[in-house]
Amino acid sequence: MKIYTIGKIFVILLIPLILLNTNTFADENTIEELHKESAVFVSQSQFNEAIGVFDQILEIDPNNVKALINRSAVLIEIGQNEKALYDTNRILTIDPNNVKALSNKGIALANIGYSYDAITTFEKAIELDPTNQKLINARNFIFSFIDLSVLSEEDERIY
Repeated sequence: MKIYTIGKIFVILLIPLILLNTNTFADENTIEELHKESAVFVSQSQFNEAIGVFDQILEIDPNNVKALINRSAVLIEIGQNEKALYDTNRILTIDPNNVKALSNKGIALANIGYSYDAITTFEKAIELDPTNQKLINARNFIFSFIDLSVLSEEDERIY
């Protein structure tokens, strides 16, 4: 009788674990499908639709770095740089050395006019990925438009 009772208790405890894992796998499959859907929208320049899909992903997994990176890139594309900064800062709290987040943050900062902060952000990204020519080109592009001799850190700090 004791074996039957222990077996029954084991099954009762095991079922919620199985259901929990099934939901986790369902969420992962849903997220992957949503990422595919967002890629189609982005490829067709349907940016608002893509943002809606990224929002769905982030409802399931609020710290989904891939969705945050992609949403920040799309937000930059449509000129919503402040919102893109919010996403990049969220990513950088999760992963301070995320080169893609740093790149998107640098672009958004430059677009807003915070050249010093943009250059500083690109410098950090270049330290992490010193052979990334896109980062180097972006930093150099910003350098070409500003006079660093009149610029101080206190002029522009927004983070």
